[in-house]
Amino acid sequence: MHYNDQGADFKYLIVNERDKRFGLSVTTVGFQAIRAGSVYPPRNHPDAYYFTAQKGRVLHEYQLVYITKGRGTFASDTTPSVDISKGQILFLFPGQWHTYAPLQKTGWNEYYIGFEGPIIDNLVKNSFISKESQILDIGINEELASLFARALEVAEADKTAAQQYLSGIVLHIMGAVLAISQNKRYEVDNAAQKIESAKIIMHENVYKDIDPEELAMKLGISYSWFRKVFKEYTGYAPAKYFQELKLRKAKQLLIESSMSVKEICYELNYTSTEHFFSVFKKRTNFTPTEYRNFGRAEKKTRMKTNKEKMRKITINLAAVAAFCIVVASPALVSSSCATPKTEQEDTTIIREDSGITALKYSSPEVPASIEFCGKTIDLSRFDRHERMDRELLAFTYMHSTSLQMLKKANRYFPIVEPILKENGIPDDFKYLMVIESNMNPTARSSAGAAGLWQFMQGTGRDYGLEVNNNVDERYHIEKATRAACRYLKDAYAKYKDWVAVAASYNAGQARIASQLAKQDVDDSLDLQLVEETARYVYRILAAKQLFNAPTTFGFRLRASDLYPPIPYTEITVTKGIADLATFSHAAKESIWSILKNMNPWLRETSLSNHSGRTYVIKIPTKEGMTYDPKKTVAHDKRWVIE
Repeated sequence: MHYNDQGADFKYLIVNERDKRFGLSVTTVGFQAIRAGSVYPPRNHPDAYYFTAQKGRVLHEYQLVYITKGRGTFASDTTPSVDISKGQILFLFPGQWHTYAPLQKTGWNEYYIGFEGPIIDNLVKNSFISKESQILDIGINEELASLFARALEVAEADKTAAQQYLSGIVLHIMGAVLAISQNKRYEVDNAAQKIESAKIIMHENVYKDIDPEELAMKLGISYSWFRKVFKEYTGYAPAKYFQELKLRKAKQLLIESSMSVKEICYELNYTSTEHFFSVFKKRTNFTPTEYRNFGRAEKKTRMKTNKEKMRKITINLAAVAAFCIVVASPALVSSSCATPKTEQEDTTIIREDSGITALKYSSPEVPASIEFCGKTIDLSRFDRHERMDRELLAFTYMHSTSLQMLKKANRYFPIVEPILKENGIPDDFKYLMVIESNMNPTARSSAGAAGLWQFMQGTGRDYGLEVNNNVDERYHIEKATRAACRYLKDAYAKYKDWVAVAASYNAGQARIASQLAKQDVDDSLDLQLVEETARYVYRILAAKQLFNAPTTFGFRLRASDLYPPIPYTEITVTKGIADLATFSHAAKESIWSILKNMNPWLRETSLSNHSGRTYVIKIPTKEGMTYDPKKTVAHDKRWVIE
């Protein structure tokens, strides 16, 4: 749905008794764009909600009003007259007198949605929202605006269960608003950064003991302030949060590892087995042994169910394939438009005696050794051979992902390689970036890690990246790569071994150091670690194999298949930009979506710059906007067959 500055759209909704029993129902939803100098409310304002700015009004429902453009004023029986501007949201309460209006010289754009029900009453009762804090500053948020727009679309369609759909949208909006406003509050004095840093330190040291007071001292803050703000931010006191991390890790090890309960107790640095049993039982109502048995039984049941499902799917697919082979033209089946027959032998369709058609697969060869950062790694020992084999197979038969990574590398390797070189980081670390993000510069993990190098917020800030709701340099390819170089240098100063450095990128520096000492080994590849970390370095090595010889994995790319680097010009800005969409149109006839693609570190539709920082924005050239496969040059000739 599209709106312009002459646009207005609204919808009243009918709420039946069944809708009311859901606990939340939407009464109205709308959008208005008020031009500068226009009368407010406009003549087409819904009659049931009409008011004058002088007299105000009283509603019989809750409303949210989101201002996305312009400025104005607001007042209520609990809020003295205040100025409001774009990026602010108003909570209106039933039975509360209020008034608001845009300034004549600016006008404004407003989204609004009205609703009622015991679910919202309960949120008010529990002080999630209140009349005393009914104006929240959340900034211009694309996701939030799209939720309001989606609500209007659903209301206009008015299909079955539209009320329930709209109720879900309202709760999504409420949750987003509360989360954004809370986090903005913590950003005022860098509280969020300090708390996130503390959380990262706790995560990285879950196998040790942490004294919250010492942690506060390390962060340069008072313990009383730290404890108070940490609890507000996470819902836990620092010590309690750390114990929850330990407990979560214990649960994971009980289910996923073969370690004994005593070993897990020792690994997580509990004071005694008895203490571990007591804490675990109190928090889960299970002993560690009971939890392990129950969890593994559940896991086994799920695996059995999934195996049966896959068996049925395989049988069905085989039957379909057999049918297709029968009805297909023989000439069509035997022909190939890309690969000579001699190179297809490992992927040809063969017929078994049973009459079921099957695919013949092959396994990539595991090398006897491989070089990483100038170090030769022996892969002949059975455990290393099999670990490497597993990762090579994953890349071989993860076809679409592997092909996409090869294509994207042609665009991003030319950017990353010179930065690694100038910082003294071995070139092989570009493969670490590959497995971290699958070469997706806007990748974001469920844990909140972001960008090509998958930095967490706190770690990114620690290594010089600006991370907030407006600018997130974890998505800035060049800056994030330089930050990664600084991290890798710090790790190398500790280990003096690049393989250990690579492992620490996944497990944390403290974890690898403690395990090397605890297990009394010199080579990080010989450590007994949780599965994710144990696989990590081998995945890097397998990625290197893939990129060095993709044809041996069965991938046959032409130069025209690769993604070319996009030529661009740079615009340096030292002031804020109110509207990046307008800015993009003025800059070389670009558009906002293209500007965002070239500069994913811009997180909103505006650029705040109160501190006067210098930002460099990339604008693709007119020539670079057009994709011409004939001009694409392979960054590495080994990637292509031409």
